[in-house]
Amino acid sequence: MELLDIHADFDAFEDYFERFEIWAMTKEYDDGVNIVACFLTFIGKEAYSLLKTLALPEKLISLPYIALKELLLDYV
Repeated sequence: MELLDIHADFDAFEDYFERFEIWAMTKEYDDGVNIVACFLTFIGKEAYSLLKTLALPEKLISLPYIALKELLLDYV
């Protein structure tokens, strides 16, 4: 997957999440930690830094995927 473009519009963000979730289904993750770790790896440095700022004071890896998704969608 390509990096998440934080300058994209809302529809592009939704498309990215949809594609990531489809990819994650192919991996059959049973726990939320692995999907969060993969997501944080895939989004790239710029999106990671933005998300880290949006999630303060929480640590990104401690948040569920849905919370990370909502933080980014609320940002757009």
